[in-house]
Amino acid sequence: MGKVKQMMMDQEVEFWDKALSTMFESETRSEFVTKMMPHFNLVRPMSDQDIMGELNDAWYEHQSNHAEENKNGDDY
Repeated sequence: MGKVKQMMMDQEVEFWDKALSTMFESETRSEFVTKMMPHFNLVRPMSDQDIMGELNDAWYEHQSNHAEENKNGDDY
């Protein structure tokens, strides 16, 4: 694999690691996306709109999983 491709893949992993930790620190989707904006450079050449779309999807998936875990915890 080329060095540039590997570097881009490493930066994408770094971005999503940061996104996951930021998600747990954020109370709203808006707060989450705002906190992630300074890290958009890690997933270039994606457009801001595409990055925000992926972050929104990740937020809603996280919220859905969290709600499901809470629901399952109530069954005991």
